[in-house]
Amino acid sequence: MIYIGATADRITPRPEDFDPSLVRAVSQFIIREANLIFENNKFSMLRTINLTRGAGNDAFVLAIAGTPNTYHSEKNFSLGELCVLKLLRVLKDVSNNSMIIIDELEMALHPRAQINLLRFLEDQAQRKSLTVIFSTHSVTLLKTAKKRHIIYLEKQDDGEIKPIYGCFPTYAIGNIASDEETLPDIMMYVEDLFARDMTTAFFEQFANDRFDNPTERPTAKVVPVGGFKEVVAFLDRNRSVLPDHCIQKAVLDGDVSSETVAQWRQNNNHNQLAKFQALEEHISYLPFTPEVGMMSYITQNAQSFEQSLRLKCGDNQLRIGPLLLTYDPSLAGSQLRASAKKASSELIDYIAQRTQRSNETARDLLCSLFANSAWQMYRADFMRLFGRML
Repeated sequence: MIYIGATADRITPRPEDFDPSLVRAVSQFIIREANLIFENNKFSMLRTINLTRGAGNDAFVLAIAGTPNTYHSEKNFSLGELCVLKLLRVLKDVSNNSMIIIDELEMALHPRAQINLLRFLEDQAQRKSLTVIFSTHSVTLLKTAKKRHIIYLEKQDDGEIKPIYGCFPTYAIGNIASDEETLPDIMMYVEDLFARDMTTAFFEQFANDRFDNPTERPTAKVVPVGGFKEVVAFLDRNRSVLPDHCIQKAVLDGDVSSETVAQWRQNNNHNQLAKFQALEEHISYLPFTPEVGMMSYITQNAQSFEQSLRLKCGDNQLRIGPLLLTYDPSLAGSQLRASAKKASSELIDYIAQRTQRSNETARDLLCSLFANSAWQMYRADFMRLFGRML
């Protein structure tokens, strides 16, 4: 086992100790990897000197280009540079199957250098079958590391430290980072506010069903963007903006798949199909159009849904029967969607007025109640939809 920590200890040759004839070349491995980690060529002139006052007492020095026999000693290196150079010196000769413990080494590194260092360690671990344990509080590293590689040490109420293996980055980040640094595990882009509330409500049902342990539960944010074409275009533009650990998906209304895309295929509209097919693995579809799915369920289960609504709102005088007459399930296509949207809007207005809630709160309540009531009916669809994202 090898321990490597962040230390500011520097070896600075005294003038009387420094003999240019003792300067030696540094391994190309150290030079190459240092330049890659720090994204420059600064270390191409890196050398070492073995000081006369101690056998094996090597110090790094940096030759000054164009100035023969002139060098910068370790005191001219930043803490981060010196720590990385010492790490590289150790890893150059480390035996296969070794365990390396690295303690807060990244604290003096720029975020880009932190990421490059992590990638380097991952590569070395694979090449030499190393076990690398990297102790860190770096939000950058947590955002970059693969979920299965994260072990979060959580202090319990009784003082015991409990390891949580493979937790989502946001769980660890949420305990160490400021609000500005946190990102959800999953970003879902949808068409409108109704789709946002509906997707959020069913994701809650999915997470409750899938994850018994709250530390394993991913965080998700659902963002309304606009029409389905705008959603897909936004996804395409935004994929490179967020870090890789943040899963990004477009979740479109069911009618886009069953009607629009189906019509494109029938008409051989290759131009439109190509845009969707290029992002196919990043696009998912709800099993229904939100308003249609909800209104169809409510009209078929009017009495039980009304009872649930009364219980949720604490008002036994709520009556939704007359409002359901607005919805005509015999229609199809755009006419059915228009009918469902009108009925949904009237139902939301009614709940908001009767319970003195805002329309937004009433819409959220209605979607949540629908998701809870209809979960068993749509469970397989949503377990598949959200499960594929993880």
